[in-house]
Order: sequence, then structure tokens, then C-alpha cells
Amino acid sequence: MIPFEEVKKYLPQYLSSTAQKELFKDLSQFPHNIDQRIYTSQLSDHENIFQGDGIQNLLYINLPSTDIGEVPGMILSNTCDIDPTNKRFMPLRMVYTPIFNLTKYEQTLIKTHVETGKKTIQSVNSHISDIRKQYVSHIFYLLFP
Repeated sequence: MIPFEEVKKYLPQYLSSTAQKELFKDLSQFPHNIDQRIYTSQLSDHENIFQGDGIQNLLYINLPSTDIGEVPGMILSNTCDIDPTNKRFMPLRMVYTPIFNLTKYEQTLIKTHVETGKKTIQSVNSHISDIRKQYVSHIFYLLFP
């Protein structure tokens, strides 16, 4: 993990000392301070899709299978990139990722790896802990209220 002193170099330098202290305090407590403060329904009446929006029934393919399914997903694309009024020579596509239940994922790992003797329960527990700490690069952990 990167030392917090190194992270400070890349944070806004224009903040007041009070705002900077508050930001540093909140960041130093991450990821243990993730809660409902990071979710909003303020923009739910807008027609646009925004980066970070959660959307039900997005289509997915889990390659190499060609089966198509539906999952809830989170929009990763920048809002301005997918805004239909932003005309381009080549239209951009929306990038999103599936949202899945961590408890169900953990149960699947136990069934397919622990119960078959491929992995230990400790390794699964460690993996789940690492996900919660944002240490797993291909999984973005969100705590839903």
C-alpha cells in the first residue's frame, strides 16, 4: 500500500487548512468509513446516465461462454463521454461493470474451492477481506446501505 504521505502530494493543494484536515482524516480512514454518504438519488429525475449510476438489467457475457444474461451494473464511462448531445465522429460506447453480491460470491468460492479441497477457508476469508480493503485490482468494492 502507498504511504499516505505520498498520496498527499497528489491531493488538492488549494483547500483551506480545515478542509484539508477533514479530507486527510476521511482518506486515512478509508475503506472502513464507506457508508451511505457516497450514494445519492439526487439525479434520478434526469434523463442522462451519469458515471457511477447503478442500472438494473444490463446485458453481460462471461466469455468464453456465449450465453447472454442480465445483471445490475455500475456505469464506468465519464458522463460527458456518453452524453447523447456530445456529438463525435465516432460515437463512444458506454462502459459498465456488473454489480454482484459479495456474500453470494464468497459462498460460491467456498463451494467451488474449499469444499472441493482446492483452497482453504482461510484463503477465501483473506480474499474477501482484501476485496473489502480495495486490494483486489479487478474488483471494486461498494458497501450498500
